[in-house]
Amino acid sequence: MLPYPHIMQLNAGRRSSTVRTVRDASLCRPDEYLITMTEHSTEIRSATDSGFFYAERTLRELPPDRIGTVHDWADVPLRIVMVDLKRISWNYSYLRSLFSLFADLKINACLLEYEDKFPYSFTDRIAVADAFSREQIAELVRTARENHVELIPLVQCFSHWEYILRHDEFAAIREDQKNVSQGCPLNPGTFELFRSMLTEILDMHPDCRYVHVGGDEARLLGHCPACAEKVKRSGVETLFGDYLEQVVELVNAHGKTPLFWADFFWHHDAPLLKQNCIAVDWEYTPRALRAGEVSVGIERIRYGGTLPDRYAPFLDPDPKDRTLFSFPHTSWLTEHGYRTFGGGVVNASANVLAHAGAAVRRNTGAVLATYWGSCDSLSTPLALFPWRIAGIAMLGAACWNCGYEEANNATFYRRLAEKMHDAPEDWTNYALADDQGTLISPMRYREKPEPGKGTLGLFGKKVAFDYEMQTLFQDKPIFERSAFEQVPLGSQANSTLDFEVNGEPCKFTIGRLRFLPQGERICAGIPFLLEDRLALYGCYPGQTVPSSVRFSVGKKHPDGLALIQSVVGYTGMPDRAAECLFHYRDTSVSVPLIWGKNLGNWWVIEDQQDLRIAFANVDFGNHDYSRLGLHLWICRNPHPEKELLAVELNVHRDVIIALAGLTLFEKKTGNAACADLLDRKQKELETLSDEFNREIGKYVGASSIGELNCQAFGSHRNFLARLRKLLN
Repeated sequence: MLPYPHIMQLNAGRRSSTVRTVRDASLCRPDEYLITMTEHSTEIRSATDSGFFYAERTLRELPPDRIGTVHDWADVPLRIVMVDLKRISWNYSYLRSLFSLFADLKINACLLEYEDKFPYSFTDRIAVADAFSREQIAELVRTARENHVELIPLVQCFSHWEYILRHDEFAAIREDQKNVSQGCPLNPGTFELFRSMLTEILDMHPDCRYVHVGGDEARLLGHCPACAEKVKRSGVETLFGDYLEQVVELVNAHGKTPLFWADFFWHHDAPLLKQNCIAVDWEYTPRALRAGEVSVGIERIRYGGTLPDRYAPFLDPDPKDRTLFSFPHTSWLTEHGYRTFGGGVVNASANVLAHAGAAVRRNTGAVLATYWGSCDSLSTPLALFPWRIAGIAMLGAACWNCGYEEANNATFYRRLAEKMHDAPEDWTNYALADDQGTLISPMRYREKPEPGKGTLGLFGKKVAFDYEMQTLFQDKPIFERSAFEQVPLGSQANSTLDFEVNGEPCKFTIGRLRFLPQGERICAGIPFLLEDRLALYGCYPGQTVPSSVRFSVGKKHPDGLALIQSVVGYTGMPDRAAECLFHYRDTSVSVPLIWGKNLGNWWVIEDQQDLRIAFANVDFGNHDYSRLGLHLWICRNPHPEKELLAVELNVHRDVIIALAGLTLFEKKTGNAACADLLDRKQKELETLSDEFNREIGKYVGASSIGELNCQAFGSHRNFLARLRKLLN
């Protein structure tokens, strides 16, 4: 069962279908109930309506041929899951159906961020065409109430306003005219806009106890001249605090308690707010209640190292297992007089479990598991809500019976599969979808995945196809060997795979990218000679490397050039970071290298107009170094008719680049086996694409299906088309 009851004693016997309810004031723990089942009667005792409600949900899961007792309660009183409606359109029927799912998982609160899906009447510039109607929202409120799910609307008070400030009508209240993420806290129009939105939201949610006002990632504080002057005069704490005090007062005046994101206090000590509000301390990094390394924002604290004065009293070092408490900032907030609780992320069930453990031990009374449709309104969608089910289910399971989930975590995915009415062997899909940053864009795997079927069957098929595309031609080049010249780095090699940039260790993700071990490696059908050394080049403060690297070539009339390289250090974000120079006997031609931060599809062949270098620092575990991902691109030789003497890579700005491999190639007729493979993959892709459209239509609105399909399969289509172009 999931959640699993605290006390359950069952024996064989046919349970009576007659159910009697008794109000019992002695059952005073959160949502507590007692079920006594015999062959003659079934009795439910509870002190609360919610207790009776969850008892009935438990009865549905118990087999009819069992009798005995179930005594149960919630370890964490408020179990909040977030539904973020930003960026894509939602299927309304699916959204409404979620409240029954939450009830089954014993989740009793939902943080709902409407963004541009709410039909504001004071302006016609915020709501999108497929925003929900007031009648639909009223029905959501009723459905949530029927399922004992408390709605908590989220109304951002001035940050993450991309969906508003992108419109010219609101340009006057931007904190920075070049960045539409934040309103100016000193401009009266900012607060009035928040007031207007809050008023209409509360009209539709008159019974809510809490309102979340956001306030996170307010990174532009002090950008406008007036704010800069106030920061200079009084400090950024006062600028932020004075505005948030206004917001808190307004919410309090409506009889509600505001929640706000507490990340501002990662970097600022001053306790600014003393009114009726709650700080939500979101921490997405921890994967355990205790760890050898603890992160607070970007600060990393290691056991055995010097503990920062700010958090030393709350880290509780344990010399036996050499660990620290993973959530010292939550304790810091409490110590400074704030009501607070933790916020995890449904991307990772382990993170949610860790938050539940902290809430139980610190008695904070609530856990929030956030779901983000995208990083912001202008960013790429991250994952469909049903594909985040592992983290969502863990919220209900761990906050209901934390001890059981901590002790039986190894069986979680199997129990979840059974909960979703799947075969136990289909647990692999739930594991594959868990602890992943994005599930729509093509995913990367260190090992061959083993997807299952069932509820996440489509996701499993996508996982398998992503892996097949990732490893396509991994062991065989697309042309004959004579078509390629694998250029050695030779005297240009000046660094091993492990090095430092400005004192920071850099290591490449060898296991993840699969082609870094030395020797001949094939990437996207092109062979590279990879060595145990790199060619670092650039202009970077404190770094002594050449500004350019130059390679003589043997093929005098190649059709193209393929590189594997990545930015590994930079100051600023240059538009033109570097160039590739083709040196012919009679002239030289430059092809620009275009900046692309955190480029994900390292294995995709890029068009000439889209040549990119990238810095990838995604952290896939506890590492004390930058994780660098090398990226492949192909460049067409601008003049294959001219005699080529050398190729040079040159940096313009404060950037340092690591080159791992360089290959020249001639376009020759591709072998039939490669062409047939591409045709088969193209047909598989289109079949999967059609199934994807049908499946996600259950969850999202029609207007988003095309975009999401392009995100899921667009790079695959381009990849196959480019390879086919090379083969022809």
